Amino acid sequence: MKKRAQFPDSHTYVILLRGLSEPPVAADTLGKALSIYHSLGAENSRVKPTTIHTNAALRVCARANDMDSLWGIASKIPEKGSGAADAYTYTTILNAIREHALLEGGNRTDDSEVTALRATAIEQGRRIWGDIVGRWRSGDIAVNEEMVGAMGRLLLIGLQPRDWDDVLS
Repeated sequence: MKKRAQFPDSHTYVILLRGLSEPPVAADTLGKALSIYHSLGAENSRVKPTTIHTNAALRVCARANDMDSLWGIASKIPEKGSGAADAYTYTTILNAIREHALLEGGNRTDDSEVTALRATAIEQGRRIWGDIVGRWRSGDIAVNEEMVGAMGRLLLIGLQPRDWDDVLS
């Protein structure tokens, strides 16, 4: 593109970010993806980040199991407007929380650590679900099957019967 004096457009950035999220995710992949995503927010950027770009960047963070980067991106998502979170955004975050709890729990030998890790994941998921329900009630978001399934799968890793019962609720 540089050779032909073409500037990347929105689709180019989406293709790059989605490509970086495909497995296997190498160690330097996350850094490249974050660099690309943050360059969209620069003042001199010709392309402004949209929900699609944010979702692709969140997916890279989720695949790399880097929750700090994921929360960093998620904290900058606007409440309303063109860059606001959609159903896919919430599904990605809920799935990332679940995968992180399972992967980190698999590395631990102490049952109390695994229990605490899963309880924290369930608590985070419930907070996000509260936000989803609030936005749904105000008409800002449509709840879909994939998002409900992600929350249900997150609740199923809990070790409390209440968590399992909430799947049916």
